[in-house]
Amino acid sequence: MNKKFILLLAFALNTALLFSASPQLVWHQVYGSPQDSQQVFVSAIDNYDNMFLAGAVYFSNSGSLIINRYDGVGVLMWNRLYSNNPPAGTVDKAVALFPDDQAGVRVIAAINTNAVLTHFLYYDGSGTLQSDLAVGDTAAGNKTIPLTVITDGVSYYMLGQLNNVSSVFKCDYSGHILWSAPVNDNYNSQAGNISFDPFGNIVAAVYDSILPQVIIHRYNSNTGLELPGFNSHISSLPVNGNFIQMQVDPGSNVFMASTGTDSLGRTQLAVNKFDTSGNILWSTLCTSGKGHTNMLNSFVMDHNGDILISGPYTDNTDTLQYAGLYKVFNPTGGILWSFADSEFLVNSAVTVVDQFDNVYLGDTKTPSTISPNYSTFSFTRLTSDSGQVQWNRSFDNSSDNFGLMVQVNNFGDLFFATNTPTDSNTSWFAGRIGNNAGDSLGTSVQTIAPTLSLNVFPNPFSSETNISFTSSQAEQLSLTIFDISGQLVQQQQVQSVAGYNQLAVKAEFAPGLYLIQLEGKYDFAVQRVIIAP
Repeated sequence: MNKKFILLLAFALNTALLFSASPQLVWHQVYGSPQDSQQVFVSAIDNYDNMFLAGAVYFSNSGSLIINRYDGVGVLMWNRLYSNNPPAGTVDKAVALFPDDQAGVRVIAAINTNAVLTHFLYYDGSGTLQSDLAVGDTAAGNKTIPLTVITDGVSYYMLGQLNNVSSVFKCDYSGHILWSAPVNDNYNSQAGNISFDPFGNIVAAVYDSILPQVIIHRYNSNTGLELPGFNSHISSLPVNGNFIQMQVDPGSNVFMASTGTDSLGRTQLAVNKFDTSGNILWSTLCTSGKGHTNMLNSFVMDHNGDILISGPYTDNTDTLQYAGLYKVFNPTGGILWSFADSEFLVNSAVTVVDQFDNVYLGDTKTPSTISPNYSTFSFTRLTSDSGQVQWNRSFDNSSDNFGLMVQVNNFGDLFFATNTPTDSNTSWFAGRIGNNAGDSLGTSVQTIAPTLSLNVFPNPFSSETNISFTSSQAEQLSLTIFDISGQLVQQQQVQSVAGYNQLAVKAEFAPGLYLIQLEGKYDFAVQRVIIAP
C-alpha cells in the first residue's frame, strides 16, 4: 500500500464527539495529515445519515481524488484514495456525489486536469470500487470537463465542456454519451447550471464571459433536441458570471440567480424569473441598502415555489460583513423578508430548507475581537413564512475556514463540511448538528494528529473488558461510553502515564452496539464494541 495512503489513514481523526445539549446526536471530525493537504469539494448524505465527502489530497504539486464515508454517529467507515500517483501538476476534482440505498456512492469526477476525462466511479457500502468508467476519448480529442451534474436515477445529465464547446451531455451509467447539445459556441463559457423541469426536460444556463451574457436553453431529455420558443440571451444581468444558480418551479418557470448592479453601482444578489417561452416576468435586486456583495452562495426554492437566496455582504463603509438572506415571492418578485447575521468578516452564507420549509442559514465568520485566523461557525433556523429566528447556535474553530457546504436530513439535523487551513496545510472539517440543540456549543477544535491509540479486548464481551492505549504524555483522560443512539451511558476519569496504559472496564448494561471514546486535551480515539447477551 502506498505510504502516503497509510499516513492518511493514520491521521484521520476517527472519532465521534457528542454533545449533551439535546437528545439529537452531534459529532464532528477533522480529517487531515501533517504531511499533505486535503481539500473537500463536494458532500452528500443518504437516507440513513451516512455522510460522504470527496476532495483531493495533494502530493507535492498534484492532487488525487479521495472519498470518505462517515456513519450517522461520525465514525469514519472508510476512505479511498483513487490514485497514488497522479500526473504532476494535475488535480482530480470531484464534481458530484449520488449516494444509493446500500450505503454506496456514485462519484462524478474530472480526472487529470491536463487531459480531462469525466469518470463515473461507484463505491459500494464497504468502500470497494465496483466500477470506473471514463466518458469521452482524449485520443479523439473528446475532452469532457463537467461543471454541473444531475441524475434521474437512470442517466446522468452534465453541463460542461466538450471539444472546447459548452454543451449538455446525457450519459448512461456505463459512461456512454447518448446525446450532446451545444449551449454556446464560445469556448470561454466556464460557468453555468443545469436542472430538470416538471416534465423531465433539461434546462441549462451558461455564462458567456466575452459578450458577456447568460444563455438559457431547454432540451428534450430523451432526444437532446432543443424545445422551440425558449432561447433567452440575457445581457444585462451578471457582473460576475462565475456565480450562476438556477431553479425551476412546478409551472416550468425558470428562476436564475447571479449578481447584478443597483442604481448606485453596487453589486447585489439578483433573481430573474422566465416563463416557458424565455420571457422575463420580473427581475429583483436583493438589497437592504446596507451594502454590497460579490458572491452568490445559495439559491434554493421552498415547497411553495418561493425563492431563498444568500451570500456574504459588506456594509457601505467596507468595514463590517454580514451573511445576507432574502426570501423572494414567486408570483411578483417582491422581497418577503430578509435576515442579516453580522460579524467582522463573513466568508460563506449557505442556505438549505427542510421538508417542513424551515430555513437554515450556515455561515463562517471572524469576530472583530479575535485574530483574522480564527473562525466561528454559526447556524440559524428561521421560519419560512416570516423569517423569525427559532434558534441560533455556533461553535469556534481556531482557523480561517472556507468552502462551507451544508445539507439537512428529514429530521432537521444539519450536516456540514468545510476546509480548515493550518500553518502549512489544509484539512477537512465536517460534522452533524442536532436540530433541537439551540444553544451555543462553544467547542474549540485543533487540527492536531492523534496520539492516542485505543484497543479493546475481548470484543464482544458480556460485562467486563480491557482497554489498552498509548498516550504521548501523562494526563487526565475522559473515558465515555455511548449507546448507538448517542445517549451517554457511562463516564469516568482516567489518569494516564506517558506510554502504554491498560485498565479494566465494567459495562453492565443491555446487549448491543456501543461506542467507547477516550478523550484527552487534544487527542481523541474511539472504538466500537459489542456487549453480548
